[in-house]
Amino acid sequence: MKQFLKENELEKQNLKKKVLLLNSDLKKKDEIISSLDKKKLKDGTKTSLKNNKSVLAPPGPKKVTNMKDRIKLLELKETALEISEASFLEKEKDLQQKIEELEKRLEVLDQDTENPQVSTTENSNPTIISDDAIKPEINKTEDQEIFDKLLNRNKSMEVELK
Repeated sequence: MKQFLKENELEKQNLKKKVLLLNSDLKKKDEIISSLDKKKLKDGTKTSLKNNKSVLAPPGPKKVTNMKDRIKLLELKETALEISEASFLEKEKDLQQKIEELEKRLEVLDQDTENPQVSTTENSNPTIISDDAIKPEINKTEDQEIFDKLLNRNKSMEVELK
């Protein structure tokens, strides 16, 4: 029973770490996008000074097509980031629900260990609950695979943004 409680606590801590890691990755990507937007604005508004007046330099046809390509690329990256953000928020919500479920189970187990007589007085036949019946049905390998996929997607998006 104590080992099960320790495992639940470790899993809860791991899930919280994953949420924090995903939050930091999302913030980094937001910062990269904002820096790219600032850089794009700087590149598009080069000025030439004549008689202390600021005049926009007329862009050449190559610059125009280059800028259009950049805009399309940025739009694609933006939609990819939005998709990634949505999946991140969904995953975060799922992890939060799992954390809450584990906390509730932990509270129930704590109450059962503090008051073992309550369960025997309610039932005239005391029952033995195996550890397997108490363990949450969380498929760790599936969660790890999803986490790895998201992490790989985040890394590839970071490389694309650079």
